[in-house]
Amino acid sequence: MRKSIAILFVFIFAFMAGCGHQPEIKISDDASGQEITLNKAQTLVVSLEGNMTTGYVWEIESFNGSLLGKKQEFESDTRNKLVGAPGVQIFRFTGIKPGKTELKIVYHRPWETNVKPAKIFTLQVTVR
Repeated sequence: MRKSIAILFVFIFAFMAGCGHQPEIKISDDASGQEITLNKAQTLVVSLEGNMTTGYVWEIESFNGSLLGKKQEFESDTRNKLVGAPGVQIFRFTGIKPGKTELKIVYHRPWETNVKPAKIFTLQVTVR
């Protein structure tokens, strides 16, 4: 019985390694300006602090969508239960195919035209 269980664990581990399961790369706003390398199917998680109740939001301005898939969400700051409390916008990018792209995310009020963003986050991403 123990030998069967051990063989099962070896099989599961080999299967997971063969599937290319890779840990996520997690970064925050202090990584702006850096270079990141992702493997195909690996996920980059970008967490940017903001306060949507002020009208400011983080929006993706540019990246190559044929190299990176994206998903966006917002998490409120769980330390502060007050209405209007700041939170974190989370962007998930998954490597689709090899190549290089600049990722640019801006913190701005979308309705304000001809106004520079309050903050700019950039990242050079290489997918291999």
